[in-house]
Amino acid sequence: MYAFVDQKLREGEVVILDGGTGSEIQRRGVPMDGEVWCSVANRTHPDKVRETHVAYIDAGADVITANTFASSPLLFNALKRDAEVAELDALALRIAREAVDS
Repeated sequence: MYAFVDQKLREGEVVILDGGTGSEIQRRGVPMDGEVWCSVANRTHPDKVRETHVAYIDAGADVITANTFASSPLLFNALKRDAEVAELDALALRIAREAVDS
């Protein structure tokens, strides 16, 4: 994938990134966690997270960002939820890859 983006940039083309993943997941009806917002959606609503990525791909995004914006180790540490970060990030990466591969 990096070669694809690199080639577009070398040719002076525009590279389109996906949008606000967490906001779009929320717009699709997924309840947000009061402490860690959209990060738990990777566990509770992986279908909606995947659907969000696919929608961005269908809209022409060249780059998809995994749903990891809200899974800051600093935040999870402050909340004593450290054990969840690696799991939620791994799920986020798997879901994004599945969307790209579909």
